[in-house]
Amino acid sequence: MSTTSRKYFSKEFKRLIWRDFLKKIKNAKTEEDARELLDKFFTENEKFIFEKRLAILYLLKTGRGYREISREVDVSPKTIYFVKEGLKYQPKTKRRAISKESMAAPSANKIKSKFPTYKGKGRWRFLNMS
Repeated sequence: MSTTSRKYFSKEFKRLIWRDFLKKIKNAKTEEDARELLDKFFTENEKFIFEKRLAILYLLKTGRGYREISREVDVSPKTIYFVKEGLKYQPKTKRRAISKESMAAPSANKIKSKFPTYKGKGRWRFLNMS
């Protein structure tokens, strides 16, 4: 499976590209037109993964249990949980930018360690409780 870069888009740009994509699907006059459109957008591997997720959703709707779905679709129970919960919530993860200045300058509010920072003979003497 190939990996994809984690380039994040603005909310406005995401909204525009999804609106355009959904408009193209909506304008498909037949099921065959919609199928051709999806074939243009998805690789075989992406379609395979998408089909598995659709199968999980279908089997969940029919009332099947995790173990049965897991065997039938050949996925882990974690994947089934991920798909089921994905219907309820959208992930809210965002990248945080770290400035070079914050990395270079030590923080004044740094938490002090219980362990001594000195080196050399006797540096672990504080562990002797006697």
